[in-house]
Amino acid sequence: MIVIVALLAVAKATMVVWLTSKPSFRPLQGISVVIVLLLLVQIVLGFATLGTGNQVIAFVHFAVAMAIFGATISGASMALRWTSRPRETTTSV
Repeated sequence: MIVIVALLAVAKATMVVWLTSKPSFRPLQGISVVIVLLLLVQIVLGFATLGTGNQVIAFVHFAVAMAIFGATISGASMALRWTSRPRETTTSV
């Protein structure tokens, strides 16, 4: 249970940082919200799978895990591209 609380705390902190960062990057803000929501669904599905042993719920649990993994990888890739882009400079003419 401590691990679940710690994981959600880190996910929420990451989401808050992305939502309040300036300049804001809307796709990463959306991905961070989606990851937190998927983590909540993952926790509920995990306990439902343990309680019932239903194979369909277990498969959905696995699919949500893959969605979290994909969102994390795409978010990390977008963040790296966003931070390594050249800064736009304004010139007065």
